[in-house]
Amino acid sequence: MKQLIIILMMLVGISTTALAQSREHVVKIGEDFASIAQKYGITEQELANANPKSKICYVGLKLIIPPSATQMVESQESEVASEKEQADKKADKKAKKNKKEKKEKVKKEKEKKDKSKDKKEKKDKKSDKKEKSKKDKKSKKSKDK
Repeated sequence: MKQLIIILMMLVGISTTALAQSREHVVKIGEDFASIAQKYGITEQELANANPKSKICYVGLKLIIPPSATQMVESQESEVASEKEQADKKADKKAKKNKKEKKEKVKKEKEKKDKSKDKKEKKDKKSDKKEKSKKDKKSKKSKDK
């Protein structure tokens, strides 16, 4: 009798551990046993064995997903998260590169504008010098007369 109780306690402990590791799935519109089993990488039979009371699939039905499938899905979710992190890093890197390129472009445009402004100022100075020189010559000629 004591042995039977111990065996039952062990079985309850094992099933509790299995349930603790398993995952629950709530059926959504458009899902059936086959699509749910496929999502978790298990057979319909494995899904049926984990849910012996569920003979009909309907929206809102809570299904137990066996632990092996749960581990597989968690692994897939981990991979997806990793891929998302990589994509985010790549996007950040691209944004930084674009920002740097934009800064460089603005800097070059400013330098070009400054050069153009310097050229104009030099030209204006030259023009002013010529005019002054002409005026000086005219005034010198008028003094000579």
